[in-house]
Amino acid sequence: MPLEPANRDHVRIDLPAEGEWVNVKGALSRADEREIGIRTRARAEVLGLPVDGSSAVLRNEGALMVLSVVIRAWSYPEPITIESVRRLDDDSKNVIFARLADLYPPARTDDDRKNSPAPGVTPSESAAASLPSLAG
Repeated sequence: MPLEPANRDHVRIDLPAEGEWVNVKGALSRADEREIGIRTRARAEVLGLPVDGSSAVLRNEGALMVLSVVIRAWSYPEPITIESVRRLDDDSKNVIFARLADLYPPARTDDDRKNSPAPGVTPSESAAASLPSLAG
C-alpha cells in the first residue's frame, strides 16, 4: 500500500474572521475514518457515554475528533491538537463543517447500492456520513 504524500490534496477554507483559515484533507482515507472512530470511542469511555450515537455530547466530541484529524494546517500559532480545535469558535466550526460536507460525501447505503444501475466502488461507512448532523 503506498503512503499518502504529506500535503495530498489539501483544501484551504477561509474562516469568518479576517485572515483566518484552515487547510483540510481533500479526502478521508480509511485510516482517517478508523482514527476518528478510535478517538471517539476512547472519549466515550472517558466520559462514560454510550457509543451508539444517542448522546449529543458524544456527537459533539466526534465532530471535534473529525476536525482534529482532517485539519492539517491553520493560521493560528498554536499546534493543532484536540484542545486547540475545541477552542475554535462556533462560526468557524460551522464554516468548516459546511465545506467538509461538500468534500466528503456520505457513504452509500445498502439501498443505494441495490438500486444503483452501474457497478462501482462502494465506500465504507464513513465518519463523513454524519457531518451535517455534527455541525448542527
